[in-house]
Amino acid sequence: MGCTVDLLQMDVQGFEVGVLKGASQTLKRHSVKNFLIGTHNEELHSNCISILKQHGYYICVNRYETIDQPNGILSAGLEK
Repeated sequence: MGCTVDLLQMDVQGFEVGVLKGASQTLKRHSVKNFLIGTHNEELHSNCISILKQHGYYICVNRYETIDQPNGILSAGLEK
């Protein structure tokens, strides 16, 4: 049995979907409890939400457009 990560912060300059798809086994096993993702366009933002929801994560922060930074912010977790 592997370890569980409490928080994974991701800022991968447009490769958000690729990282999440590459982590499909990690997502299935719920090895990460919470994600904080900087998204770099609206389509990537939406796709990240879709992938996370497919794996049982709920979205707690969903801001594609932000005032105080150039990127979107997405936060997801397993527990409310």
